[in-house]
Amino acid sequence: MDVSTHLPLSKEYMWQLRHAAWRFVLGSNLLRADIQKDFRQWDVRFGDEKFLHSLVLVGCGWWIYQDRVPKRSAAFYRKILSPDLLHSVRDEYTKEKLLDMGIENVVNTGCPTMWGFTESFCAAIPGEKAEKVVTTLTDYRRAPEEDAAALRTLLLAYESVHLWLQGARDFDYFTSLPLTGAERERIALVPPSLAAYDRLLTEGDAIDYCGTRLHGGIRALQKGRRAIIIAVDNRALELHRSFQLPILERGDSAALQRWLTGHAPTRIRIPQDEIHRFLSQFR
Repeated sequence: MDVSTHLPLSKEYMWQLRHAAWRFVLGSNLLRADIQKDFRQWDVRFGDEKFLHSLVLVGCGWWIYQDRVPKRSAAFYRKILSPDLLHSVRDEYTKEKLLDMGIENVVNTGCPTMWGFTESFCAAIPGEKAEKVVTTLTDYRRAPEEDAAALRTLLLAYESVHLWLQGARDFDYFTSLPLTGAERERIALVPPSLAAYDRLLTEGDAIDYCGTRLHGGIRALQKGRRAIIIAVDNRALELHRSFQLPILERGDSAALQRWLTGHAPTRIRIPQDEIHRFLSQFR
């Protein structure tokens, strides 16, 4: 049974969890220092530890950069997470947070969406620029001047530019950017569905990805497309530090130009030993 992390636990959910053989928790930016009611990434709160136990993290990551976890929150995590099974986390920062809380049965496996990026897989991804590109925006991490400048750079570098509207408010953000009418008309909008995005990535000529959405970039890599992610939060930064996920920092126009004009092989390092340690415990 699947239980949404964005909804509070109901009696039905708690009954199902109580009778489950395994209880896996998945979420890229799920964990945080302050357990509170208004955090929708994982809608748990103090008191839920009476019903939750033996949970196993799978590729989970820390929400944002935060200070030391309060003692009450640390005790909450120690209560609900399995003390025996290994937990899989997204990056080294998240691993250190768990270790600081006294949770030592943890391995840094990276995000499960990246587990297929073996050396041979990455070697097959093109290193040279394509003639068209797909980009993304992030409505909840706005930087209008920098995002507009990046779009102008892509318009100059590529014959065609596509914008995939991953988020519900990305279109409104796009229309608010300081672009000319002519610039806006040259950007082809891709409907906000994974099916539409997959069609763009897999059908027709080669296409690059350059945008702010982390998993938009990872999806492009999964489809064998050359990609670079414009980092707007800790997720992309930490995945780069741990595994060399290709990123550039927002507003770094020089780095963007180097990627556009130079040879850029994909050299992601996947922690195969840690992944094997985590998965083998369930055999």
